[in-house]
Amino acid sequence: MERWLARGAAVLLVLAVSFGVITAGGPAMAKEIVLFSAVDGRLVHADGSPATGVRISRNWRRGSREAGDEATTDGTGRFAFPEIAETPGFFASLLPGSEPTVQRMTAHAESGDVLLWQAIKNSPERHAELEGKPTKIVCRVDAEPGDGGLYWGTCVADQD
Repeated sequence: MERWLARGAAVLLVLAVSFGVITAGGPAMAKEIVLFSAVDGRLVHADGSPATGVRISRNWRRGSREAGDEATTDGTGRFAFPEIAETPGFFASLLPGSEPTVQRMTAHAESGDVLLWQAIKNSPERHAELEGKPTKIVCRVDAEPGDGGLYWGTCVADQD
């Protein structure tokens, strides 16, 4: 019986090391998944003037989980959102691949709601939305959403 238990423990140890569950430094930590990178944005009108006091909602969905938050543009049209990340559970971290995250940002202006950003984020990496660059954007509150910017919506990369 003791020999059987010892062999079973040895097999489990080999499997744990093989799958990266245990590393030279101890048990492996699950890698953090960034659902929505931090956003530094400006909301403007067609003439470039700032759209002030506009509520912007940000929503994301990954699998059956979804959530959101809000910001309001300041006197210069600026708004910001923090990074949203999660660490998957132990068993989920063992599964290959990554589930995509659906991202949306909507401006709730006096003239009506405008879809600023809609994207599917396939990479769990930070700043994957702009290929490794921080998400610094300018969005139009009075434009028709389309695919002429970064993603579907009215946002383009901020060159400032």
